[in-house]
Amino acid sequence: MNIRPVIKTYALKVREDMVNKKNCLREAERILAEKHIEHMSREQLAQEIFFHALVYDFCRKHEHLHIGLLSRLKRHADPIDLSDYGDSPFRKFCFRLFWFLPGAKQKMDQPK
Repeated sequence: MNIRPVIKTYALKVREDMVNKKNCLREAERILAEKHIEHMSREQLAQEIFFHALVYDFCRKHEHLHIGLLSRLKRHADPIDLSDYGDSPFRKFCFRLFWFLPGAKQKMDQPK
């Protein structure tokens, strides 16, 4: 008999304030406190939220170009589909990379 653990999932709607790292960290704390997701750190959750928010924001700002790929990426970025244990290793790498990119710090320092 193979007993697999139940993996929780949680869909989070992208909001404009999520391009701010501090807000992503607060949102991650709330998700963990409410036990919507487990087996991920606050930083891992925040990085995934931030990445999706950046992609969504970029695509939204360039909608006027009518590029199909941007429309598809925007739809894929929202809602943010979170799950226990996080995403694939490659995607986790991308989330972390965008979290630490120079220039992203400016978003973190903006007031709420």
